[in-house]
Amino acid sequence: MPIHLLEKIPPSPEVIKHGIAMARDIADPTPPMLGDTVPAPGEGDRPRPDSDNGIHIATIDEIPQVAQSLAEGFKDDPHFSFMLKNEEKRLSRLGHGILSFIRHDWLAHGVVHTNEQNSGAAVWIEPNEWKTDIFTQARILKSLAGVVTPAEVARLAYVLGSVEGEHKEIERLRRPHRYLAMVGVTTDWQGMGWGEALIRPMLDQCDEEKVPAYLEASTPRNVPLYERLGFKVIKARGYRGAKVPLHFMWREPNS
Repeated sequence: MPIHLLEKIPPSPEVIKHGIAMARDIADPTPPMLGDTVPAPGEGDRPRPDSDNGIHIATIDEIPQVAQSLAEGFKDDPHFSFMLKNEEKRLSRLGHGILSFIRHDWLAHGVVHTNEQNSGAAVWIEPNEWKTDIFTQARILKSLAGVVTPAEVARLAYVLGSVEGEHKEIERLRRPHRYLAMVGVTTDWQGMGWGEALIRPMLDQCDEEKVPAYLEASTPRNVPLYERLGFKVIKARGYRGAKVPLHFMWREPNS
């Protein structure tokens, strides 16, 4: 499958400053604290196929630890490594970025599924709710002021803008769907089956309600997992600066 470059001009510093100024009276610039790292798994912490595995909708109190686990799971992701180039500060900055998106956008438009240990999460956005409006963007920018650098904000806006443009075109050609915005598991808990366990409850709901699902796989090695769950690659593209392509994947509900 060919890889294409997305020609997207990054926003200027003036645009970024304008967005932050718009949010001056909307959100608190002081970032909330992240949660602690989840302890290493024990022998009984592997998910079981005959159990609900304690998967539930995350509470407000669980969100900081969920954000920390997601950040740990994505700290070496090639796309986040491109957006947040400072390796020493990446984990903290990524955690606060994920926490900001959860607080200011994702919780209002979907659900966050986690397990009893908060070692990972699947973030689902409801149909027709995934497009981020300018006020939400302003809140997110404001919450990240002083946490990430202007250059990192510019790269974040560039990548997310490019990906959202592809998403809009896919929805135009297909139809409304549930969007798996992020799924990840903290490092020590990876390879145990928690990714699939976290995704499965909403896929079952999609099947019951006859709703398609959509996601972007950030690395080729994640594609087989999603294919086992019924997703199919419909497009693979990179953006300027990307080391690996994103795989845009679609899942029709099971009959």
